[in-house]
Amino acid sequence: MNERCDPNEVDFRLDVPALARANAEIWLAAAEMGDLDAARSKVFEVTDVPPQSHKYRNLAFMVGQLYCLLLVPKELLRLKETHPIFAELDKAHVSELFVIETRPNEFDEAPSYWLLRLLRNSLAHVLFRVGGDNIWEFWTERKPKWKATTTTESLWQVLMIAGTALGNHALAQRPKPAD
Repeated sequence: MNERCDPNEVDFRLDVPALARANAEIWLAAAEMGDLDAARSKVFEVTDVPPQSHKYRNLAFMVGQLYCLLLVPKELLRLKETHPIFAELDKAHVSELFVIETRPNEFDEAPSYWLLRLLRNSLAHVLFRVGGDNIWEFWTERKPKWKATTTTESLWQVLMIAGTALGNHALAQRPKPAD
């Protein structure tokens, strides 16, 4: 566990499972009912998630996006630091959306490569927390050591910028259909 985390401080990461289920129920009900607001109301009749706290772009939505973009395409781990996708993300200054407290020595040579790799490690080992101040904290426990924070809005920007690039890269890896 991160030494800086106060065990008495709320970690909203623990809300993710219930929010993920609520999100899924809402979208499924909306597809069946054809009305997103009615579906949302129906789901909140039977869930412990307080309706007033539910936003469509919530913690579960963001963690799901991170997981699907960084962990599911394990091919990301095979990419070299020099891959064009990282140069594209470096031009967009994605790593600057984080306050990085601890970094490997090589980080500045390939910031987007290291950011995505270390962010992936944090997510894979559930080494992150979300504070009530909308600050996301990520870290690693093994080498390469890393610790960084970002806001919900900055993380959303990372998802918007990197998500398109990573999603398109993953799609390009699919075998082409035979004619």
